[in-house]
Amino acid sequence: MMPPMFLSGKIIVILTSLFCCTSIYIYSAILLAIFWFKTIKRSPELSLFYWHFVFDIFCSFSSKQVLLLNMIIMFLSTTEFVQFFVDNRNFAFFIVWPVYLIGSMRALLVLAIEMDRTFATYFPITFYNHRKLMPTSLIVILVLSHGFIDASVIFHFCGVGINVPPGCISVMCAFGTCYVNYWLMFEKVVYIVIIVFSSLLSIKLLFWNTLKRQNTSGDLKRANRLALIDTFIIIVFDLVPPMIVTYIPNFYSTLGPVNAFFKTMGFVVEGYLVVQNLKRRFIDQKSTRRVMFSEKVQSSSL
Repeated sequence: MMPPMFLSGKIIVILTSLFCCTSIYIYSAILLAIFWFKTIKRSPELSLFYWHFVFDIFCSFSSKQVLLLNMIIMFLSTTEFVQFFVDNRNFAFFIVWPVYLIGSMRALLVLAIEMDRTFATYFPITFYNHRKLMPTSLIVILVLSHGFIDASVIFHFCGVGINVPPGCISVMCAFGTCYVNYWLMFEKVVYIVIIVFSSLLSIKLLFWNTLKRQNTSGDLKRANRLALIDTFIIIVFDLVPPMIVTYIPNFYSTLGPVNAFFKTMGFVVEGYLVVQNLKRRFIDQKSTRRVMFSEKVQSSSL
């Protein structure tokens, strides 16, 4: 029988579900504004970020599916219908695993963005002469190919069978120690490299803005700013919460999916910051068109 969840954990599940829906709405609105309504102009410098928004939507949607499963089990735990999930416990494996898989792909894409922005900042001429050799589509294909590597690790290298124990509610018992250790090491290495490249980018931007006061195009500024926002979100919402909850015994029964709670909250905060960043670009375009229109009127009146 599955262990009961406290009221605090149930509240966390509901709030996390709301964060997922909000994140899906924000990033869908951004993509529609760029590619459908054309209210925000597309920029080649932001092409990787557009794919980043797509991954955020899929991350939020897959997390929503897991939370929906948790909510169904939570509300049916006192009824006889919960026996269905006990008898078909492997069903949860195919819902939970994509969350970790898509999350790993998203981390690789963020790493690619940080490397892209850092190399563009430190070696601008070399970068723009050779960037076409690594098109955005190829980077996305390489990120997606991680799915085959992850599946090989979980099913072949670790030999994990799809046989979830009864009453299992944690990743450790669902995936096994081998895959969990691999996933934790993968996340740790990728996040450390992201932080290193982001630190290099921050140092260079600080040098540009403070010492040299070098002028940079608006699109490059926005791309660099979005890259730094990514790192901020990863540190505050992806790295710190898991480190804290490891010191709380039986945290799942008490707090529920608290890691998913902070991760999806990070999606919402990042979405808000992205909207503010892109809105500034839209306002700049409107003001530029307004100035051009006024100049045209003045010239015609003369």
